[in-house]
Amino acid sequence: PRDLNALQPAESVPAFQLVNGTDERLKEWAKLTATADCDEHCRLRATRTRWQSSWQDTEDAAARVCWGCEGHPWSKEKHYVRSVWQAIHVEKLPISKVSGRCNLWSVPCPRGIEVRSRGSRCLVGHFAYAILCFFRWVGEGNQAYGLLNLETAMDLARLVRNSSCGDLFGFTGEEVAWNYERILASVWHLHRGLPSAWLAAPNISPTLSKCRGPFHSEPQERGARELPPKDRIQRKPLSIQCMVLIVWPADKLRMDAIVDTYAASCDSLVFIAASDAPQNYQGYPIVDLRGYASDMRPDLVAQDLTVGGPQAFNTVQKTLRAFEWAAAHARATAFVHDVSCRLDSDTLFFPGNLLRILHCRNFSSDQPWALGHDNYLHKHQEPGRVFLSGGNGICLSRAALAVYYENVALGRVHTSDNAGDWNSGRCVSAPGHWDDVVFGVCLALFGIPVSRRGTDCLGRSLFWPHRLEHAPPGPDQIVPRRIPPRVSWFHAPEAGSEVFHDPKYLSYTHWRYRAWQHFICDPEVWIGDFPVSLHPYRNYTDMLNAYISVVQHRELSGYTPRLWEGDDTECWDLMC
Repeated sequence: PRDLNALQPAESVPAFQLVNGTDERLKEWAKLTATADCDEHCRLRATRTRWQSSWQDTEDAAARVCWGCEGHPWSKEKHYVRSVWQAIHVEKLPISKVSGRCNLWSVPCPRGIEVRSRGSRCLVGHFAYAILCFFRWVGEGNQAYGLLNLETAMDLARLVRNSSCGDLFGFTGEEVAWNYERILASVWHLHRGLPSAWLAAPNISPTLSKCRGPFHSEPQERGARELPPKDRIQRKPLSIQCMVLIVWPADKLRMDAIVDTYAASCDSLVFIAASDAPQNYQGYPIVDLRGYASDMRPDLVAQDLTVGGPQAFNTVQKTLRAFEWAAAHARATAFVHDVSCRLDSDTLFFPGNLLRILHCRNFSSDQPWALGHDNYLHKHQEPGRVFLSGGNGICLSRAALAVYYENVALGRVHTSDNAGDWNSGRCVSAPGHWDDVVFGVCLALFGIPVSRRGTDCLGRSLFWPHRLEHAPPGPDQIVPRRIPPRVSWFHAPEAGSEVFHDPKYLSYTHWRYRAWQHFICDPEVWIGDFPVSLHPYRNYTDMLNAYISVVQHRELSGYTPRLWEGDDTECWDLMC
């Protein structure tokens, strides 16, 4: 239909109006696919169902996967796509050679995300079409367009996997999900570029407790998959340094909450400021970065920020200079922590649960790595990098901190007075608030891998970028959409839902480009049993109550957060 906004419920629109106001191609499709049980008008009515009662309805959307696949033009395209699949798997063509070998230049591919209407039929055909466009664009040297089309395919992979015609075009949901995750790890997490080959998915049946994986060990993991924790050489637990960004004196109540909750669990904790603060607060040191970095702008109170705009913020400078200070301080004192975590003043952090990941996966701080909540919001737009959400904490290994400091010494951390440089693609200390995005660029440019261990084997997040009440089942729960939106994950929630803390909006931003996480997994809650961090908690009482809930293992509508106490049997959700 041309005017999607003018659509009415099918039962209130006469058949002649449907026919007279319908796209000619849709009429042709309706004629070709009409049956004795559902004639042309019946087919047309099916395309006119409202968004809320069809496209967002799982069962109806699943039925649409195979709807119209035998009609024009899909019957011809089916044979063509299967021939491409054969060329990849029989001839073992590398990804870059598929387009030339199979003449994919003739496929009219979008330069970005494919737009699908509510009346889209044969979704498995659109799925296969997106895969062809991935190979076409990569073969023509345009990797960015290719990866955008692969994103479209991944959005549809779950529906295709669960459909009766999932293998109609040769490519399956499992195969796309397997290669998507390989590409995701290589391009955005390990910074190694696109893998050369497209592989067949391994023939492994996922279980309820291990729906993700198996995955190759990351560079910093010392035999994590080969040896269970109890059989490894027992090593001293890694030491954790907590660096909390604050504004003095505006954050005094938050500092009180931190001191009364997790501060004592850090091997050391330091407050990072850029203002005239005392040298310590309740026994914990405060570092004024203005005495360390010449480009450091002073902290401003909230009312000043509303006047100054992005140019008034100093969060980008503060994060980059905080890690620089940590490395320099470690060299000066001859003591280096194994892990240094930069935290916000409204972050609720559980160092013991971070140690669980490091212990169970056998992390070595001698290897460079970064760990946190991996965020993909800027994956397909400037600056085009994965980053770790600052609100949940950005943790660097001892080796990663050394690599970062070496690049500082080489002048590779640039300085700027322009707040707009946050998305320039450079590692730049500049005014502005998008510090986590900028630091993600630094990690990529300096070759520091971003670990994927912030998600467990059930697809649950261990660094939870929300408050605890958004975890358990209920109206406020953060859950993935079970069917794809019209325009992949570029499609924002419907008008009226984009309000602060609205669950629809939070779910959208949380799950954007994370279809891999819920491709097979379907847990009751999407937060792990041992959360490493929660965010945001801007009120003393709220942070204290959430902390008590985790420490005392209080049940919340069927979900019980826990604090790790060193039990190796509690590593099971990380062993995949």
